[in-house]
Amino acid sequence: MSNVNNKNISLEILISTKDRDNLDFLNNIFVNYNAHSIPILIINQTQNLNFSCPHSDNINLINVNEIGLSKSRNLAIANAKADICLLADDDIVYENNFESIILNAFNLNPSADIITFKMNDFKGNSFKGYPIIKKHNKKSLSFVNSVVIAFRRNSIISNKVFFDENFGLGSTFQTADEYVFLRNALNLNLNIVFHNEVILSHPVDSSGKDVASDRILFAKGALFYKYYNILSLLKLIHYLYLMLKFKYISLGQVINKYFIGVKGIIKYIKVNNEKNSIENVYELNIPKIISPEGMGSLSFVEKEIIPFSIKRVYYLYDVPLNGERGGHAHKQLFQVLIALSGSFELLLDDGRKKKKILLDSPNVGVYIPNGIWREMNNFSKNSVCLVLASENYNENDYIRNYQDFIKMS
Repeated sequence: MSNVNNKNISLEILISTKDRDNLDFLNNIFVNYNAHSIPILIINQTQNLNFSCPHSDNINLINVNEIGLSKSRNLAIANAKADICLLADDDIVYENNFESIILNAFNLNPSADIITFKMNDFKGNSFKGYPIIKKHNKKSLSFVNSVVIAFRRNSIISNKVFFDENFGLGSTFQTADEYVFLRNALNLNLNIVFHNEVILSHPVDSSGKDVASDRILFAKGALFYKYYNILSLLKLIHYLYLMLKFKYISLGQVINKYFIGVKGIIKYIKVNNEKNSIENVYELNIPKIISPEGMGSLSFVEKEIIPFSIKRVYYLYDVPLNGERGGHAHKQLFQVLIALSGSFELLLDDGRKKKKILLDSPNVGVYIPNGIWREMNNFSKNSVCLVLASENYNENDYIRNYQDFIKMS
């Protein structure tokens, strides 16, 4: 979590849009504010890659020939420059004091990594029934729309919190991109604060209000399975009950809507079975023989213990206390890591979920399949990490850029 001095922090707006050949839409967004006084990064998903905006000191335009809102968000995060970033779409209207509200909120909450705000519809009504909280939890995250999310960029980058590109408009599952993003941050113990002030207006007929359409039900099934596994079937029933209760659907639609949600679950399982996940990582118990004479212990590794044929063995040592190792994934290589001496923390990431493991015993190993990003830090004094690998060294097997890893995962 961040402890940055906030006195001179700067704010940058990260706008996701598509098929633009001019920037006139900014006039509506900033009708109450001087758009030339704040840095703006625009990700324009378009086939017209030759479009360029008039020279401006505060606007950075990136044209990219791809689709998917989460891809746009990730590209914006990677290219942003300011201390504080605010996510934005092209159909919002900012309040005249939105910048001061956001910066003051971060000044009031110096340990906050992410702060979410409120928004109204264009009639001046509250967009949602926002909960009365100060810090977010799993339940309250469902009330957040992406355009009211502001964050310290350094916190997001250093913790590698990015959008899951399977979720969001233009993706396989066309909703919940902001929920998955915030849930990942929460799982990493980032401090997510709710600030009870309105910063913008948003049209009521946005995609986020389309709560009972087939595409939303399909995505909800996937989302429920991501976090609840087999209990997702019950979560889907409960969701449909709420849709029926509030008259978004009729009784005659319930069965059909349920099976649309189930199709989303099946699709999510299929998508995730095509690649490795955190669930495929597990600990190995290495045999330990304790000397009856009190002369110490002995552990050994044989082919029955390791789930692959070992082709390479190496070990890491003399790592500084604040040093970091790893920072990559492998396309084909399998590994087992063992802390022969001392301890260190292992951060694993499959592009959808993250997991931290403390290795501090020479008779416990961690099996890491291919397709898993790994980082190692918090090494204790005199720690030694033994690595058993399924293949010889091959630089082409490495994925060293996290953004490339996310695109592949």
